[in-house]
Amino acid sequence: MKKNNTVKINMGLIIVIILFFVAIIIKLSYVNIAKDVDGIDIEAFANNRNTTKKTLYATRGAIYDTNGDYLAQTVNSYTIIAYLSSSRTTNPDNPKHVVDKENTARKLSEILTLNGKTYLKKSFYANGSVELTGLLPNETYEVEAYYIFKNENDQSVKKTFYTGTFKTLASSSLNAINISYRIDNIYSNKIILNDFEITNDKDDEIFNGLKNIVAIINNEEYNFSVDQVNKIKLKKQVTYQTPENLESNKDYTGVIKMYDVAGSELKVLNNTFTTKTSKEAPTASIKLIDNDLTYFKVGISLTNKDKVNLSNYHYEIYTLDGTLETSGNLENKDYQEIRVNNLDSNKMY
Repeated sequence: MKKNNTVKINMGLIIVIILFFVAIIIKLSYVNIAKDVDGIDIEAFANNRNTTKKTLYATRGAIYDTNGDYLAQTVNSYTIIAYLSSSRTTNPDNPKHVVDKENTARKLSEILTLNGKTYLKKSFYANGSVELTGLLPNETYEVEAYYIFKNENDQSVKKTFYTGTFKTLASSSLNAINISYRIDNIYSNKIILNDFEITNDKDDEIFNGLKNIVAIINNEEYNFSVDQVNKIKLKKQVTYQTPENLESNKDYTGVIKMYDVAGSELKVLNNTFTTKTSKEAPTASIKLIDNDLTYFKVGISLTNKDKVNLSNYHYEIYTLDGTLETSGNLENKDYQEIRVNNLDSNKMY
């Protein structure tokens, strides 16, 4: 007789397994629905875990003149703090204060001035003349020239080979600045100075002292751009134009003033001019009011701010192929309406 093999399943085990999966489903549902789980903001936790915020600071970049020389340049600056008190150090193997004061001072002296009075410091790596620009006028300066080398003990040694004192010229002692320019045309909203230049000799000291150029027109100040000033200092001609916001049909008086690096006014010859702006050209606009198969009616607005005398002020009606259909005279007034009748309903105008 064949025996049947049977497997008995414990109902308690089945119930435990079912409860286990039910618990997992409930937990997953809670995690998906709830904002906080075990006191943790799940969304914030996920964002912070996968996202890193970092600020990237952009550099300004270099600015060049027309000759390719630097006008402005981005450089790194650093602050050096030297702590002299030993109380700053908690671990002798990693000191946080200056241990060798004499050697530290010698090293810093190569890049710093201790008296705080240094006006300008430059390094040169070739022979030739040295020109210091950008100094203030009528000031006394002390100059020290030195080089630093390593001796046989590999110690840095400073060797001074020149010391001297000099005084810059006062602005009042410079030659007068001669300028040249032309006003070729007049406009309704601007003034243009053509071929503006300084006619002094190219070696004149005034080119080194010049910093700003200002056009004062009817008591309003308009600055020449940095690029224009630099070109003028290189004996080049520039075209200067005021902003296009001047009032039309008006007389203007202008004066050109120039200033040095200290803000002192320099003496300028041929620096005044008189001119005027032209009348503003009239404009007209047309708006359709009504139309039908054989007529249309329009309103015409005239803007004539400066009361320009008008002649032959009229309208013309053309077909699309350019054929003149009709015309008529208009009155010289701010607004008027005209009606054109007897038009062909089969044509476009």
